[in-house]
Amino acid sequence: MRINAGRPLCFVRIFLHFPVTICIKGATTPPTPLDDAPLGGFFIGFLMKFEKPSSTPREQITLLSGRGLIIDDPEKAEYYLRHIGYYRLSAYFIPFQIGPVSENPHQFRPKITFQGILDLYIFDRQLRLYFNDALERIEIAIRAMLTDHMAHNHGPHWFLNSSLFYNPLEHAKIIVKISNDVGSNNGGRKKGEAVRHYFKKYKDPSLPPTWVVMEELSIGTLSRLFKAIRNDEKHEIADYFKISCDVFESWLHSLTVLRNRCAHHSRTWNRTFPPIKIPRKSVNLGIQHAERIQGLICIIKYIVEKVSGDTDWHDRLTEHLNKCPVRYEGPMGFISS
Repeated sequence: MRINAGRPLCFVRIFLHFPVTICIKGATTPPTPLDDAPLGGFFIGFLMKFEKPSSTPREQITLLSGRGLIIDDPEKAEYYLRHIGYYRLSAYFIPFQIGPVSENPHQFRPKITFQGILDLYIFDRQLRLYFNDALERIEIAIRAMLTDHMAHNHGPHWFLNSSLFYNPLEHAKIIVKISNDVGSNNGGRKKGEAVRHYFKKYKDPSLPPTWVVMEELSIGTLSRLFKAIRNDEKHEIADYFKISCDVFESWLHSLTVLRNRCAHHSRTWNRTFPPIKIPRKSVNLGIQHAERIQGLICIIKYIVEKVSGDTDWHDRLTEHLNKCPVRYEGPMGFISS
């Protein structure tokens, strides 16, 4: 038997010949963050067959109204449910619902309106645009810095040299990934013009030079590549930001997750992220929560000011945060102003 007693609301899973889950009702406040919010109630049950039917936007309005959500303009609500989707919007419902302490966890608290939830959705969509603006500059700068440093010291095809990496097996996996994305036999995927030009003119080496390859890699592969390089080779880039290599690696990983969520139009407000490592010396970033968006804002501000010079990105972001239709401090990890 394994018991997770870290929260007032806990789950007990008994491993016999089949899994049984017991939910013990006893929480006084909804769990946070939303990513970890469990279902409420008291039940002992088995895995079931999914049989929930789909519903139309009009049926969804009836459902939401029955749960206490105030919908002043049903026609407008139907329009947005049709073009945004109930499932996408439902992530923004949770802070305004009674939660697992109730027998009706999906019931909305008094005076909650559909328009208010829509305003929060629009705020989050615009927030992602601010992040994309900064992440573009960061990603381009890291590509350029890595290319310049490694090519100057080890030649234009440095990434093919396994001795520059910690683990030969990880290096081999990265080369396979690069070959699949950029190589001549990548399944017919569309390549950039520079890649096509290379394979029309050159046969050896088997991949284009670093300044071409780096532009074709996803930020996830770029983060993985940077992590795999030996510290004595990549410290110059981390030193530029006055942080250690392991701290910078954790930043890249978390920024990759944020960038992918933005690219897929996923919710950023009230989400958790891989924890970022906080520098012990040299820089004070004001990080209050290493797993929430507040911490990411701090490191984005720091990096953008390093790679973009005179920028008002943080001022514009702060102005947008102050327009949040709900109190954003707690859900986003701001402990104090």
